[in-house]
Amino acid sequence: MITDDEWDLIADLTEVLSTFADATEDLGGSKYVTNSMRMPMLMEIIKMVTTDLANNQDSDEEEDDAFENNDAEEGQDSTQNNKINEPINTFSLLDEVKSKLYKNIKKYYPTLFTESLIPSILDPRFKKLDFAPEAQKIETKRHLQELFNNEKVNYQNNQAASST
Repeated sequence: MITDDEWDLIADLTEVLSTFADATEDLGGSKYVTNSMRMPMLMEIIKMVTTDLANNQDSDEEEDDAFENNDAEEGQDSTQNNKINEPINTFSLLDEVKSKLYKNIKKYYPTLFTESLIPSILDPRFKKLDFAPEAQKIETKRHLQELFNNEKVNYQNNQAASST
């Protein structure tokens, strides 16, 4: 029998994992531009899975990959795994799952790069970069202005060369 705590955990896990499902569905669209949505969605997911535990852990700590198989689990007899009627201790289990998800996101996206924010700043829906830290907003705007100025100079040089 599933306990009330287990039902609560299932509801909480469903909420966390639905954020991943929504992002996957939205970014998988083929009838609209998705690159500008990538970083806002990633930041939303990071905010969802960030726990006090994930923030306080040492970055030098060996990273666990949530997708690696645990050898100890594979070696167990299948009859030992049939403990379906025994209640599970759900205390801090949600934080543990969030922490593993957070570590794996940080493994693949260690920092927020200015280049990856350019599509978002050009999209009217995300141009204020409300999801990014203030320093990153300033750096992205500066970088976009620099890219624009370089293109403007190149265009003017090409126009001058073609008119002569």
